Amino acid sequence: MNSYDIWYDWTYLGKYKGKDEVDAAEAARVDHFGVLPEDYHFSKFSTREVVNLIVAGGRNFNDYDLLERIVTLALSKKDNDDVTFICGMADGADSLGLKYAKQYGYEWQEFPADWDNLDVTPCVIRYRNGKPYNAAAGNIRNNLMAEHATHLLAFWDGKST
Repeated sequence: MNSYDIWYDWTYLGKYKGKDEVDAAEAARVDHFGVLPEDYHFSKFSTREVVNLIVAGGRNFNDYDLLERIVTLALSKKDNDDVTFICGMADGADSLGLKYAKQYGYEWQEFPADWDNLDVTPCVIRYRNGKPYNAAAGNIRNNLMAEHATHLLAFWDGKST
């Protein structure tokens, strides 16, 4: 069984905090195997009228069963009409979040990174197979997603950086 760290809300967006550093009152109470207590729910999700949720994380995160359990529990006090998934369209946790939204009938908005747009600021030009791309496109996309979102569930595979 793999070990995962999962946290939520904007407190942790853009910086990693290890499980021991996270305030237990703010973090999703996840044990070393990603299991939440049966009666646990994300209180901040239940107090807002609308939730615009980013499900994100490592590109190698592939445990859909864990993601499904955590997201279902997080949204257990919300009506589908009150939730929109904000999807970054990357491999791993992003794609699994989109899969969840589609499977459970939630609305979603797609925010793919525009790697080919070299006319935006900031633009960091790098080359892949001889073709230029904007290496800052992922960060630009992430900032745009953050502007639209109210919550974040991030899934880490325990390995990636």
